[in-house]
Amino acid sequence: MATAIVPDGPAVVYLWPPDKECRDLMRTFASIRDRPTWVTGSPPSWRGADASDPSARLLAFGFDITDDGAGGYLLVCYSMDRVYAADTWHETLEQAYESAEEQFGLRREEWKSPGGA
Repeated sequence: MATAIVPDGPAVVYLWPPDKECRDLMRTFASIRDRPTWVTGSPPSWRGADASDPSARLLAFGFDITDDGAGGYLLVCYSMDRVYAADTWHETLEQAYESAEEQFGLRREEWKSPGGA
């Protein structure tokens, strides 16, 4: 479970990835599944890491870029075992892609459309 703070709104607790009903209510722009990702720390205090970090662990992660329902974008990341989860808010879609590259080394060509194409 993860908590998102919506600007000018309440904290929202949700399960990620969302179930089908939730996916039908939100727009997902791009996704990555089962990507090996280096992280350090433990929930709730963790971050993307470099492989050279002695405390880093390699985990399978999923990533989504979605709308936030208010004109912004969320970069959502989660371990495939659902132990790690977080999101960051971005004003533009381009900023979400840039943040994914900066935090996790995700290259633009790795992203797939929601249908997988």
